[in-house]
Amino acid sequence: MAGVSIHEKVSRILNKQNGRPVIKPNRPLVLLDTVANRKPRKGEATCVSEMTFLMACWKLNKFADGFCSEETKTFYACMEKAKLEMKNKSQPLHGGRLHPKQANTLLRRYPNLTTEI
Repeated sequence: MAGVSIHEKVSRILNKQNGRPVIKPNRPLVLLDTVANRKPRKGEATCVSEMTFLMACWKLNKFADGFCSEETKTFYACMEKAKLEMKNKSQPLHGGRLHPKQANTLLRRYPNLTTEI
């Protein structure tokens, strides 16, 4: 490859007719009527710092609950608060994205055109 410039590589890739690429796609360039059925990501974990403080207290006190009552109370209070927030959310938001099942039903209802108009 010594002495081959970028211009020579580009000229090899491009066809002489209308500057279209010689490289052909291995799949047709049309959108499918389905999407992959992946699970959405869960999101951020709640009460991590409270849990860390509780575990550190347990480790310092040889896993005795009596010495870590304050940390246990704050952890359970945080968990109750998080549960209430989850109940108050009517529909989880995934960054403006549809669930794959909803997207598939919409794509079945309104399929892509496979012929030109």
